[in-house]
Amino acid sequence: GCKSLLKVMPLEETYSRRLPLYGALKIESHEVYLTESKKMFEEMYNSVFPYVLDISNFKFHYLLGEGAFARVILAEYKEFEGSFYAVKAVSKRSLVKTNQVKAALNEKRLLQSLNHPFIIRLEYFSKDPSFIYFFLPFICGGEMFTHLKIWQK
Repeated sequence: GCKSLLKVMPLEETYSRRLPLYGALKIESHEVYLTESKKMFEEMYNSVFPYVLDISNFKFHYLLGEGAFARVILAEYKEFEGSFYAVKAVSKRSLVKTNQVKAALNEKRLLQSLNHPFIIRLEYFSKDPSFIYFFLPFICGGEMFTHLKIWQK
């Protein structure tokens, strides 16, 4: 199961200005918080993502899922044994063929900019001649879509 795959690792911030991964937020003024959050989002959205790694830094284990444009693969960061990621590998050919290049770029920029404890964020990014790779934290439990279908019954 999932518990056997995961080890407790020291927390590492990817962006120094992001919210902490745990604990309550101390918000003095809701308006100031919203203004600062919007400013931070826009800065990260328009910035160059600093965590671009070569895929050779990861050991790929097995396929977690497959969609129309991408496959999601369980990968382990070789430098930190037990540090797992769900890697979304998107075919560049499919993006060009279906005119979705702009949408993929927007997805990357959104994932690198979102900063909320309930939203998965982009940890690393990579590309090669055939694919672009989104490295997201691996969360046990399956796909959100599956859970939504179950709860709608």
